[in-house]
Amino acid sequence: MTFETLLRAYVLGEARLIPGLKNAAIDALIEKIADEWTIFTTHISTVYDGTPEGSPLRKSATEMMLQTCEVVQIKGRILNDLPREYLYDLLLAYSKRDTPGTISKHNWQNIDRCQFHEHTAPTPPTRALAKM
Repeated sequence: MTFETLLRAYVLGEARLIPGLKNAAIDALIEKIADEWTIFTTHISTVYDGTPEGSPLRKSATEMMLQTCEVVQIKGRILNDLPREYLYDLLLAYSKRDTPGTISKHNWQNIDRCQFHEHTAPTPPTRALAKM
């Protein structure tokens, strides 16, 4: 699948409130980045147009950039093409890092994907089910 397809799958999961779809899309994105050793910077607008502030996909887009690429690589892109919210998130995350820099492809493949997942609490049983 393409980056665009995976990102749109996540956005669909966001719109339809399907955490499993969002988590599967994140996992597939992490694998695709590891396989191709590239990131989806040309699709950042898809991420920010289709997700709310604080979205795990926004967090992953920021962390993926910080951990797999040098931030200076975005200077070649026209900054007007990138959403301002993304640039803000990127700078904020970069400023909070203890040791800025990249990780190896191998370490990226083994990254804790859970940090980018949406975890929902189990739904409590309804009264009718509780009586059964």
